[in-house]
Amino acid sequence: MSLVDLTEALIRSLRLSTGLMQKLAEGLRTRRTQWISAKPSVLAEAPTALAGLSEDLQKEEDRRQKVLADIAAQLPAMPGAAGPRHVNTTFLSQHLPRSLAARLKQATTDATGTATQVRRELALGERLLRFTNNANEQLVAGVSQQVATTRDNVGSYDRNARRLQAALPRTGSVPGSLVDGRI
Repeated sequence: MSLVDLTEALIRSLRLSTGLMQKLAEGLRTRRTQWISAKPSVLAEAPTALAGLSEDLQKEEDRRQKVLADIAAQLPAMPGAAGPRHVNTTFLSQHLPRSLAARLKQATTDATGTATQVRRELALGERLLRFTNNANEQLVAGVSQQVATTRDNVGSYDRNARRLQAALPRTGSVPGSLVDGRI
């Protein structure tokens, strides 16, 4: 294949990767907002879809690396350097017609911008998970300390609307009287 054909394949690969990354970013955004609902069935759906997108993205990355290796083989070798030449779009654009170089640059810019969006969503998701984990640990520690210090008046009720003297079983006295619902 010629350098132009290989560059066309590279552009197609970059555009396909951009589309996959856009779907991945949207999936991550959707998953982040679905945590509000906290329904296990809703939360379980997203990881399978995102895993499929990640696999497709990895396959496309492997194909793109093969195209880049073929392009590197067709470019002139660097004087005094051993091994294959490192190929980037700036260097490749110097060996292409202007219109093709402009399309390659646009595809690269789009892919880079979309990858940045995916990285931001991943970072935000990780921060939210850390925050949730820390908040949960602090809440549990606070509740257990509160129960330990105020064993007799936690203010909880059993399923029959009888006041319990402790939130945790076997930490207080037996259930009290019924709660009157009148104001």
